[in-house]
Amino acid sequence: MNKIKNNFPYKWVFSFLSAAAFSVNFNYVSNFEAFSTINQRFSSTNFPLVLLAFLLPFLSFFLLENGKKPVNNSWQIVTSVILSLFALLGESVSKTLNLDLLLASKVTFLISLIVWAGFAIFIYAFIDVLKFVFKQISDAKVIEKINRYHFPNFYWTALIVFLLWLPIIIYLFPGTIGYDGSRQLDEFFKVYIPRLHFTYFPTNHHPWFATLVMGGIFKLGLLLFHSNTGAFYLHSTILLLVSVFAYSGLVLRVRKLSNNFNAWIVILFFGLEPHFSAYAVCFDKTGWFLASTAFFVSAFLDVIVLKKKNIFSSSFLVISALLVCLFRNNGIYVVLPAILLSIFLFKEIRRPLLIIFAVVLIAYEGWSKVVLKALDVMPSSPAEMLVAPIQQTSFIVTNYPRELTKADKKSINKVMYLDKISKTYNPTFGDSAKNLFRYNSFLILASSIKEFQKNPNWWKGNLYKKNVKQYLITWLKMGIRHPLQYVNATLNNQFLSLDPIPERSFNLNDPYGSISIYVGRPRNTYFVLSNKYLKDVKPLVKSQKGMLDYLSLICAIPIVNLVLKTALWNWLAISMLIYFIFKRNKLGIALTLPSILTFLINLDGSVNGDARYTVPIEIMMIAPLLFINADEKKQLEKNKQSQPPIFGALIYLSRN
Repeated sequence: MNKIKNNFPYKWVFSFLSAAAFSVNFNYVSNFEAFSTINQRFSSTNFPLVLLAFLLPFLSFFLLENGKKPVNNSWQIVTSVILSLFALLGESVSKTLNLDLLLASKVTFLISLIVWAGFAIFIYAFIDVLKFVFKQISDAKVIEKINRYHFPNFYWTALIVFLLWLPIIIYLFPGTIGYDGSRQLDEFFKVYIPRLHFTYFPTNHHPWFATLVMGGIFKLGLLLFHSNTGAFYLHSTILLLVSVFAYSGLVLRVRKLSNNFNAWIVILFFGLEPHFSAYAVCFDKTGWFLASTAFFVSAFLDVIVLKKKNIFSSSFLVISALLVCLFRNNGIYVVLPAILLSIFLFKEIRRPLLIIFAVVLIAYEGWSKVVLKALDVMPSSPAEMLVAPIQQTSFIVTNYPRELTKADKKSINKVMYLDKISKTYNPTFGDSAKNLFRYNSFLILASSIKEFQKNPNWWKGNLYKKNVKQYLITWLKMGIRHPLQYVNATLNNQFLSLDPIPERSFNLNDPYGSISIYVGRPRNTYFVLSNKYLKDVKPLVKSQKGMLDYLSLICAIPIVNLVLKTALWNWLAISMLIYFIFKRNKLGIALTLPSILTFLINLDGSVNGDARYTVPIEIMMIAPLLFINADEKKQLEKNKQSQPPIFGALIYLSRN
């Protein structure tokens, strides 16, 4: 047996499969049954990538054979198989928007199996090479020297982050304005739209708490400076300070729990990844949500890792968790499960975590069910939580209308405009699906506002809840009949969240379709937006050519632009969860869970691979990465013996 094993050319087979996977294209094929399909599919012109895919497994075997001791890499095998399946599924629908390239015939299915195996081998080998590279970096003498130097305190850290942001800030001041932010201004000031005889009013479509914060600052700016420009300057300045403080506090925790080198890496990451600086001066809830996420990760580390049970650290975790929930409606589904899991995993801090969990839950429910109701704030439409089901339903209605029964049509028509679905449905853009829902809080199109005016009080009764419940039953029954079609519709809507291969670019005309960075103000052409607060806003720098060139350059550099790949951050979170489960590292599992929950929530998102919703994962993944090579018990013991942690209060941060 050993003789056969030694003589079997497994290295060549693995390398060939890896190269073969990257030799396959995913363009449309006219005849899937024909044997000529093989020639059509194996016709990639990217020779350098194919060569890399061929050589990488050899390098992996070389590193394995020269290793000092055998390593159990079961987690790596599982990770490679899962991630390669994601890549295969994403590539299969990215150009054709159907599963024909995957399942149309025995030939295509065989090709899919080859691609799956090849991708898995490539990913496994790539992880091996990454581990080797990081090991060499961590053992480098220069790292030891950096770790011996004095690390900057809070003030200096904040200044460094600010200076790294300065080039982008100068171009974007007094602040960019997102479509969502413009809509929030309309709601806050109750703007009247004459041509529609419609007045915007408070809704929780975008969290009303965020609207109050942003609108309140803007109103203060109008009072102080008597101009829209001054109001946007004030908002950007305050959000900029909050963001710098939030990210700097997290950097110092990285320093405390790790070393100087890792802390410097995090500083450079926060400083050079363009989303952090761009959203720190954007009139949009996203910047506030990202800063709140950084505060939450810092507070979570204080309590979970450093085991601090005092009132200050507990209060910090409560406040930061609430901010995450109040600046993003689905934030509650991230923070509460993360805290709940920690209650079960860590006995020594179970009591304070139970109190924190209860306080966050009661406070959030009180705000959502009592305060907002008392203020007569319209809740967010059910469509916001049902993007995937709506897309799946639209897929069936558009492509398989004869499969619908009369009961199906009746149930669907009670919550969606059945006759408009086939005309409006966009397979890769779930945002359009919201306007198909009869119970709508989106209200950005003239047509949706007119439909809303026919039934403006839908949210004050229980009929919509009954109809939505009946629709979900119908949706479930349809899914049982058409499981592959549901998978197809979900992949069409979010393949960029699963597959990192498609290129992302900076697109000034469509920030949602590129890397989600705004560089100007909304144009009142398609959306119903008031120009009242967008007029006469004078930019600090009139020409944005330098900014546009900078963002385009980042997207074009092969290695640098990896941070802009939505799917890669999701892959990292999944990989780390599998790793920590196999290593039975409770701390790692608890710290990775928020990223996994965010990824799952994003799969129900309305924008395919939207980078805005992946940036929180970038922040959250900093925490578990600190413990990837650490023995849990030794690390915890080290933390107990270390000096008192740096908490969220900015003054206290600066003193440490």
